Amino acid sequence: MSVPAGDLRIAADACATRIHLLARDVALSTVLNRLAQRFHFELHFRDDDDPKVDFAGASDLTTLLAKLLPRGNISIVTSRSSRCPGQFGVVAVSVLPSGRTVDVPRPVTRPAQPFHSATDTPVDPLYAQSHAAALNVPAHAR
Repeated sequence: MSVPAGDLRIAADACATRIHLLARDVALSTVLNRLAQRFHFELHFRDDDDPKVDFAGASDLTTLLAKLLPRGNISIVTSRSSRCPGQFGVVAVSVLPSGRTVDVPRPVTRPAQPFHSATDTPVDPLYAQSHAAALNVPAHAR
């Protein structure tokens, strides 16, 4: 089926287990708003980027949303469906601002210090025995 530019078509079965979406040159926020109206979920679109969408596909709603927003910063909340027993439905979708690449200064690194183990330095036996007793170390482990 051909879809003229700026057109959006949504078809689904009764419980929306399979949604057919055809969109041609439509803003992402418009597509998401129509899906939210049709499938009764809350939408929070806070991203500044609102690209045009060209999409033709069919799947369940959560998979469809993931395909529409493959690199987006999204959150999808689901719950047991009141309309279709035994199934989960989308309750809310949040599209948050996408992370931007930012130049971060590199941390100053220091040369690695050589590792010294406890056995490298001789320990006074009386000191070791008194501290082992203070730490309640059993006599057989001293």
